[in-house]
Amino acid sequence: MSTIGETMSSTPSTGPLRHEHVLDLSTSVAGMYCAKLLGDLGAEVVRIDAPGASGITAEYLYFNTSKRSVVLDLRSADSLPIVHRLLARYDIVIADGPEESLQRRGLGFEQLREHAPALILGAVSGFGSSGPYSNFRTSHLVLCALSSWAETCGDPAGEPLQTGGEMAATVAGAYAAVGVLGAVLGRTAHGHGDFVDVAALEAAITCALSPLIYEYRGDLMSRHLADNSGPSFNVRCKDGFVGVNALTEAQWENMCAFIGRFDFLDDPRLTDASSRTVHAAEIRAAIEEALADRSA
Repeated sequence: MSTIGETMSSTPSTGPLRHEHVLDLSTSVAGMYCAKLLGDLGAEVVRIDAPGASGITAEYLYFNTSKRSVVLDLRSADSLPIVHRLLARYDIVIADGPEESLQRRGLGFEQLREHAPALILGAVSGFGSSGPYSNFRTSHLVLCALSSWAETCGDPAGEPLQTGGEMAATVAGAYAAVGVLGAVLGRTAHGHGDFVDVAALEAAITCALSPLIYEYRGDLMSRHLADNSGPSFNVRCKDGFVGVNALTEAQWENMCAFIGRFDFLDDPRLTDASSRTVHAAEIRAAIEEALADRSA
């Protein structure tokens, strides 16, 4: 991360979005991840950081790679003229919240278009800008519950569980990035900007397999601990559950190192994902033993 003053002296990108300039006004995981993906594709991304914001957490550093930053208090009325000046160069904006919320802050699509006629605004919120829940606040747990993700996750004899991390938010961020890419492609054809309105709930529903299985087969999935290939399942720890999702060989190696079972790496019975599925119960037992005295 660097200051905006260093932007023009940076090494030109060779990525497919190298001619695009993105202003990241988001504070949510979904918005930050969207802007990160655009930066990874070569866009010049400048992030607005609030005064005193800490940049030392692992989450902050991960979601804000491929970006530069400028410190600006967006809660102050004095900040809007600065944002408007930035739009002379940064004509893709990533922000949090439904359209009504953005308008109250002076960041609505039509408000920003006055300063950047070809503006693309990517807005990520829990429930989108329309519908009965559009002004409701949300959380990862709420999104997991409403999308049916939690209903199928966990011990069949126990309560439903949310997925690990911020998966609903990162999925929404990825969808927002794809939407912005479509708007960029459209702009090259017709010259106009667009409003990309992404609801995290809708993104979560498409990734929680149970709605899709019900839609196409009429089957209702039940809660399960998911002994899938990889391995991929929930295991108990001292105060709850931990989701294990070792899908690649590198993840499998890291997981074995994490629980101190390097012997698994040399075990001829566990050479690939399919064979590890056959012995999932043994792997689960080893992980639960290693995590028995650790908190989630």
